[in-house]
Amino acid sequence: MRDFMMKRALADVWCSPFQDAQATLALSRMTRHGGARHSLMIQQSLVTLPTPREDYHIYQIGQNSPIRFALSLELGVWYRLADICVQQDKTIDLYTSKGILLCRSEAYLMLTHNQTFVLAIRLQPTIANLNHEQVYIRLYNNALVS
Repeated sequence: MRDFMMKRALADVWCSPFQDAQATLALSRMTRHGGARHSLMIQQSLVTLPTPREDYHIYQIGQNSPIRFALSLELGVWYRLADICVQQDKTIDLYTSKGILLCRSEAYLMLTHNQTFVLAIRLQPTIANLNHEQVYIRLYNNALVS
């Protein structure tokens, strides 16, 4: 039994970082202190934010391909991170420089027409002050599961 398990582990469980499509990135904030509400100019286009009556900080993830992150997204559509995780079998973590994990259901991802990812995180002042903290995103896709 042990030999079978070892062969299985060597053949299927271990994947390289490229196969697993994992990345951890520091995000670049596009909004001023206090965030934005309703819409924002993004790459010379007025973009409506995910919900019209809530404030968001907007972050840009440039120079990255959807293939690198193993994401399947339509252009110009906001996707809730929690839904991407469930529907596409991904792990996506958002966290601050203080180690505070942000809620996936309060963050949205969009792929623009020039292949730039834009992330909207709803302001949650009781959890983290996004005006002053660096935010990181970790995307992980296990090649065996997907």
